[in-house]
Amino acid sequence: MIMETPENWEIRDKKSPLVIRRGYDHKIEKTKNNKKNDRVSAKKYLGYYKLLYKSLDKDSGEGLYSILSEYIALEGYMKWLAFNFLIHNGDYADEVFFYIDPEIERYRIIPWDYDDIFAISPHEGKELRNKILGDKLIFSSEDLLDQRIAADPYLYERYLKAFKEVIDKISPELLKNVIENSYAELYPLYSDENIISNSKFDYYKDASLENLREYLISIYLTLGASRDNYLEYLKTVNN
Repeated sequence: MIMETPENWEIRDKKSPLVIRRGYDHKIEKTKNNKKNDRVSAKKYLGYYKLLYKSLDKDSGEGLYSILSEYIALEGYMKWLAFNFLIHNGDYADEVFFYIDPEIERYRIIPWDYDDIFAISPHEGKELRNKILGDKLIFSSEDLLDQRIAADPYLYERYLKAFKEVIDKISPELLKNVIENSYAELYPLYSDENIISNSKFDYYKDASLENLREYLISIYLTLGASRDNYLEYLKTVNN
């Protein structure tokens, strides 16, 4: 993702005919067409994205789930929402690419730009988020699709199942490996005196291996505790 943009990967490797970057208020921030596909196909798939949001008020429950699933691989989208909730991704309505998977002729997504994780609250603020979403396990209320998933009982039930699948994959062993690998990758940087001396100009200012260890341990403990708490919560919901 440093060397190339997601849309290039989606078109080259996934052979996607159309890629969209979603903006705020589900506006289309940018599009990229596969030059090997005709404009008629691109126009059709662009219509799919617009119909996805136009369909939000056309039905409810299982009927709405079926309608939305005509345009997007909804389970994958829900798992992305669950992951964003677990890591408190503060900025994500416009940090995602929608691309047409030619095998299923529906949109899949690629997350993008995880530079605002472990946020205290989403960009719209805790007060507005709580007013719209209440106690639902979705971190941000920025997007209408996310709001509808939270508001519709059937969609939210399906979402909680996707949430459970994500939690099951984030095992304590996986968390431990991620933290240890992160420390191993960052260690050489923190051992460079030039980098440490210039860290006084950075936002955190006090870069040191000791602070790095403490920070990573706190992330590990916080994520581990959240994982356990939500597993218990899901048991009560399912019962």
